[in-house]
Amino acid sequence: LLKHYQLLGCSALWIAAKALVNGARVPTAQELFRCCAEAYNIDAFAQMESHILMTIRWRIKLPTSEDWLQMLYYSSVPHSEDTEVLNVARFIMELTLYYKEFVGFTPPSVALASLTLARFVCEKERRIMEETAECLEVVQHIDDRFSQSQSELPEILVRKYSQVSYSNAVSRVLQFYLKGSRFVCQTLALIPSSITSKPVQTTH
Repeated sequence: LLKHYQLLGCSALWIAAKALVNGARVPTAQELFRCCAEAYNIDAFAQMESHILMTIRWRIKLPTSEDWLQMLYYSSVPHSEDTEVLNVARFIMELTLYYKEFVGFTPPSVALASLTLARFVCEKERRIMEETAECLEVVQHIDDRFSQSQSELPEILVRKYSQVSYSNAVSRVLQFYLKGSRFVCQTLALIPSSITSKPVQTTH
């Protein structure tokens, strides 16, 4: 019914806010009540929320690259990374949304690749044991794009990540590539235990 469209829309936005944004930014039922000019009872928003969730069988979303990035970042042990690494990783990760060569890669690989390259650019400790073959393939694509076309980055993305609140991630990445630096792929190669029981690093 038309009279319920506003209630439906606000309740859907309420669900989306709870699922996707920081808890401090989720509107309250009282705020939704005021947004609708007090056309509905406050309890109606919770009722509509429940109805929507039951209708879609609670299938709200699949884990995105951002979800995977947060999991990887906050579960690192020891937690040696800072906010700059996370913001640089987010900048790199959002850049992959603009180019078709990244379409076929899974969200976990894109997130891990973005974090891997961010660690390298910010001169932080690598976690080579975590770096899968697909992750390194994504890193190579990103590294190639940055090294060849720094001046062709999406303007809206550059503006967003030039802000202090995002650690000026654009500047950090561009400084790295403008001086000719490139990502160096490293793997752990195991050699016979008769020689040594420790893995050695090889660079290629």
